[in-house]
Amino acid sequence: MNAATITSRLDDWWRGDARALSQVVSELYPQLRRAAAGCLRREVRHHTLQSTALVHEAYLQLAAGAPVHCEARSHFLGVASRLMRQILIQYARRRGAAKRGGGCRLTLLDEQQVPAPQRTSVEEALDEALERLRRLEPRRHLVLEMRYRSGSTVDEIARITGLSIRTVERELSLGRSWLEKAVFEGDGAWLHK
Repeated sequence: MNAATITSRLDDWWRGDARALSQVVSELYPQLRRAAAGCLRREVRHHTLQSTALVHEAYLQLAAGAPVHCEARSHFLGVASRLMRQILIQYARRRGAAKRGGGCRLTLLDEQQVPAPQRTSVEEALDEALERLRRLEPRRHLVLEMRYRSGSTVDEIARITGLSIRTVERELSLGRSWLEKAVFEGDGAWLHK
């Protein structure tokens, strides 16, 4: 399927054709698996989810929900990547809740003795940092999402957003630096891939 056909199928999905989503996912499946693998690489080492299962869960949620208006292949990949990241965050929260007793009744002795909640995954920390960045610098957030979540090139980002290539490169550089400090306090090697 060429880019125009994918865009046409995305429009069909937006108009209510559920089969169009299935066709787009089938065509973009290798790219979706790479995006899922990227999400999982930033997770804990012994994660029970696999990239195939993550892509399938994202597909099920996309199919069950309201259609999303996607302008192009890279936009759809960004939406799917964000959904996969949210699935991992929900999974980490459920796993963390089970480790802390799940539905058991807790008795607190003293508020000062209760440790601050800790992040359960890098993915959750990244999601929190990206949400802060979205509120502070929406354009920078968009450029980072398109580059690292949907795998868009600098040229594609510039074309889709209407920004110059130099502006896109600057936003990527500033965004990487900001995320390194916000998430890893200096260790953001994965951002440079």
